[in-house]
Amino acid sequence: MRGAPLLATVALVPLILTPHLLYYYDVTPKLTALLLGVALALMLVRIDPRSLWTGRLTRWFVCIVAFQWAWFGLATALSTNPAISLNGSTWRRSGFITETAILVFAMLCLAWLLENAANIRLLLRVVSAVGVLISVYTIAQYFGIDPLLTPASYQAGEAPFTIVRPPGTMGHADYLGAWLLFAMFCSPIWTLPLTAFALLLTGTRSALVGLGAGAVVLLLLRRVGTIRSRFSAAGFAAILVMFVLSPAGAKIRARIQWSLDDPRGGARLLLWRDTLGILRHHPVAGLGPETFGTQFPLSESVELARAYPDFYHESPHNLLLDLAAGQGLPAALALLGLASLACYAGIGSKSELAPRLMAGLAALFVAQLFVVFTIPNELAFYLMPVMLISLAADSAPSEFASARQFIVLRYAVATLLVVCAIRYVATDYWFTRADQDIAAEDVAGASNAYQASLWWQPAGAGSDLLYSREMATLATRSTNFKSRLDAFDQAFQSGVRATQDSEQRQNAWYNLAELFASRNDVAGTERSLRNAIAWSPNWFKPHWVLAKLLQAQ
Repeated sequence: MRGAPLLATVALVPLILTPHLLYYYDVTPKLTALLLGVALALMLVRIDPRSLWTGRLTRWFVCIVAFQWAWFGLATALSTNPAISLNGSTWRRSGFITETAILVFAMLCLAWLLENAANIRLLLRVVSAVGVLISVYTIAQYFGIDPLLTPASYQAGEAPFTIVRPPGTMGHADYLGAWLLFAMFCSPIWTLPLTAFALLLTGTRSALVGLGAGAVVLLLLRRVGTIRSRFSAAGFAAILVMFVLSPAGAKIRARIQWSLDDPRGGARLLLWRDTLGILRHHPVAGLGPETFGTQFPLSESVELARAYPDFYHESPHNLLLDLAAGQGLPAALALLGLASLACYAGIGSKSELAPRLMAGLAALFVAQLFVVFTIPNELAFYLMPVMLISLAADSAPSEFASARQFIVLRYAVATLLVVCAIRYVATDYWFTRADQDIAAEDVAGASNAYQASLWWQPAGAGSDLLYSREMATLATRSTNFKSRLDAFDQAFQSGVRATQDSEQRQNAWYNLAELFASRNDVAGTERSLRNAIAWSPNWFKPHWVLAKLLQAQ
């Protein structure tokens, strides 16, 4: 079946998780599944790409996707850090290569859905099955049953106000909540109680707001539900309320209390305001994809720095602001154009699936206004327009026999994606080995493993800062004098490299200042602290430590 690679990608990207095997266990395996899935699909899905140009809706879709890809490439070339924009940051890896894979996937998936009207049902079954699996795992996490992750890693607070934010297989509850919305609106009605219950347990306010928006859209499109469906919804809501009030719902009640104590959603309002300030200076091409964490400290306001004095903002926590800050306003407008095209297709479709998919697109979009795209959620977001357009499209793609000139291009892109996947996995694998050797106080083994990681590592963001900090910690706790010297030497070398490639330059320079201080190198310490201040002018810590250093002199 030619659609098998596409379906496998849809299933594996949200599901796969590799703790203890890869350091970035919730990012690297998902990226690998995406790259390999798209590479395999390029070789097996034999569709003439020119056939998507024959239909009005598909032609508009191709134009928007082509513009998104070209603009992402331009923003990468003009980026404040082109290497990071190309390969992505370590926390989500959404660089130009990843974006290329997602956009190619969207094109291939649309062509495959147009082949046969029954294919969309098959796709929805896969999404539904994955949604059930992730929901079951999420519920188990809430009750402290987790064979993969340590429950303490997603719990916070002290009893009786301890909260639990199950991350499922997504790495964070916010990303999980957004993906569960996608699954809810793509799944049959009998799975909704399970998915809705899992969504409630995540304690994700953005997902709940998105769910409300999707429900409103669904009611408007379908006018009114049946009396039976109303009673069913009311009964399920009553059961959820009873659960929240029961002893088992104590952690949910604690989460509600936390939310009431923080009605503004943490730093979001100030963060959004400061991000708008960036757009005034970089409205066209932005700062560069994936460079927000590096560049935002230079523009952070004193008000935000004082309210959250020791906090690293890796993104604006808003989809449109994230796109605009990274790629400029045209990128945000292009995504809005794609969503509008999907809504237009849904309104013109006579399929009974269209209202549900339109409501799901609205729910996912609203939820993403409080978070940002990760690989699974971006893939889910693009699947919504693809499915809606396939329901309303008036043409089917032709066989690939008439487009043999595209074979070389397809195999070249597939090869590039496979090579990138191998590099990402190898880099992460060897860094995991180095981390394990550090835990075992094997400095030589950690050094060799980390050198292998550096050999495979793509240009851009690296793990030098993490490695430097871990080696510095090992140097202080080891009882072997030679191991302490070797560990500190490793910490210093990687600390110097981190000042050139880290996504957190201010932290990299501050870490180097600590290393210089441990050597009683006053000049090096002062220079590093001043560089940390240059990269984050309103961060209090380097100012404070520099003042103490100058006072001591």
